[in-house]
Amino acid sequence: MDSIRRCDDCRRVIHGEAGNACPYCGGSRINRLNEQRADDPRLHPPVFRLTVSFCVGLAAMQLVALALGLHAPLSGHSAPLWHLNILVGVCVAAYWTMRRGEGDFRALFITAFCLFVLGEGLSALAHAYGIGALRKLSGMFRHALLVFSSLALTAGSTDTLEHSPHEKTMLAASAGFLLLAVLHLVLEFINAANDTAEDLATIGVAVGLAIFAAQSLYRESKRVVSATDQQHLPKVE
Repeated sequence: MDSIRRCDDCRRVIHGEAGNACPYCGGSRINRLNEQRADDPRLHPPVFRLTVSFCVGLAAMQLVALALGLHAPLSGHSAPLWHLNILVGVCVAAYWTMRRGEGDFRALFITAFCLFVLGEGLSALAHAYGIGALRKLSGMFRHALLVFSSLALTAGSTDTLEHSPHEKTMLAASAGFLLLAVLHLVLEFINAANDTAEDLATIGVAVGLAIFAAQSLYRESKRVVSATDQQHLPKVE
């Protein structure tokens, strides 16, 4: 089994025993990781319990609605919250399946990203063909996105290890998903649905995330180039 160390200057993981300086930044503050690999999945039981509690609470609301005799609108085809219960249940199952291999943060982010793509795709189809049912279905995906994006932010902030540039981009994306979901929910509650405003908000978040990702990759490339240059500098004796 190869040696695993971490540089305290750039927070990179180093495999092998070659040299006492970090190959990425040239730093000398390198510590050995004995018990836990830095790239292992980061599991947070409180986040998992919170996710399961939300799913159970939503199912309890469904049972209460049925017990009180509440019915869906005439245009609906099921009891209140029934479709949202199914969607959240599927998302929780997908998250539970991925968390062992990816960790809580990445599993929740992947789930939120899928909800974002499906919700925006259904919204685009509703705009293109004028199908009201697809608009309502898109709204349900955005309601679920509100929950899973906030859970992803919670899991990301719970991580004690410093995030990699990719994880920082994922955190920014989760925050963008949360802002979009809140905006859609507010417009729905005040009955001021505006397709132009929603499209501009989505485009704004997408452009902002693209800029953030580009800056992160640029800083990462500069750091690698700088570390490579330092390795090739002649040693002064």
